[in-house]
Amino acid sequence: MKINIPLDEQRQTSFLVSVFLSQFLVLRFLLTLLNSRNARLFESYMESRMNNRLAKRGGEKMTIFSVGTYLVKREKRQEFLLFQQRWLKYVKDNPETFKELKSWKLFSQSIGDTLGGYIEMWEFDNLKEYAKAFEKWDADKGYVEFAEEWYRLTEPSTWKIWKAVM
Repeated sequence: MKINIPLDEQRQTSFLVSVFLSQFLVLRFLLTLLNSRNARLFESYMESRMNNRLAKRGGEKMTIFSVGTYLVKREKRQEFLLFQQRWLKYVKDNPETFKELKSWKLFSQSIGDTLGGYIEMWEFDNLKEYAKAFEKWDADKGYVEFAEEWYRLTEPSTWKIWKAVM
């Protein structure tokens, strides 16, 4: 598919990678429903294609961020802060479990229209590391317990994948 958009080379590369990434995530989800082995093969193939395209354009492998926005339930705000302290301790005490996670940041909104809002950012080297991490974490009893507690403390959220451009 050829896209003729009057953009500079860097923006065009970013746009193409974004389109490619969106297609990749939808297809990976569908394949996961069918067969996890095929999903891993497809994921490796798509990531190598994406990295080849970036290399041809002078780019590097891309860092990705899983970014979530959510509200903590009003009556659970104090409990949520204690939960986050326990979560950080768990991550630090289990470095092998979280080795794919390059960084984790939590931001709270204190001024503006969404008080009690949070943004959480998880940084990974690439999509392959992201998928590997969540596959490992889904099998980790401690992580699953934290995830269940997180859902109890928060309102519905949005999670998106972002790629580093610069």
